[in-house]
Amino acid sequence: MKNINIQDFLKNKIIGYSIITAASITFIYLLISIFFINHLFFNTTINGIDVSLKTYEEAQDTLKESINEYKLKIVQRDEKIEELLAQDIELKFNENNSVLNIKKIQASLKWGRSLFKKQDYYINDLVSYDNNKLLKKIQELDCLK
Repeated sequence: MKNINIQDFLKNKIIGYSIITAASITFIYLLISIFFINHLFFNTTINGIDVSLKTYEEAQDTLKESINEYKLKIVQRDEKIEELLAQDIELKFNENNSVLNIKKIQASLKWGRSLFKKQDYYINDLVSYDNNKLLKKIQELDCLK
C-alpha cells in the first residue's frame, strides 16, 4: 500500500480549499440543526397559522392567540356581513393538543428542505367548541332564514 503524506496532499491548494469549504459548510449546517431541535422550520404553518422559526412554546402561544381572536365573516349576496366569533361558540385552545408531534416529524437535520418546501400541518385536536352553541348560532344567521 502506498503511503500518503498529508502535508503533500494539503499542498495542493484546490484540494485543501475544497476540504476546508466542505468542513465549514458541514459545521454551519450542523450548528443550524442544533437551533432547529427546539424550533419549527422555515415556512411552517399549523392549521393555516404561520409559526415559522418559533419555539414550540411560542407556537402554542401564537396558536392560542389566533384561536381566541378567531372570527368567521360571512358575506351574503347583498353584501350584508355577519360574523361568528370564537366566544359565541366557546371556541377554545386545547392545551392537550398534539403540536409536539410535529417535533418528531421535523427532524432537526432535515431543516434544509424547508427552505424550498412549505411545511403545512393540520392538527385535529387543536380546538374545542360547544356544538350546541354553534348550531344555535348557525340557525340565528340571517342568511339562513
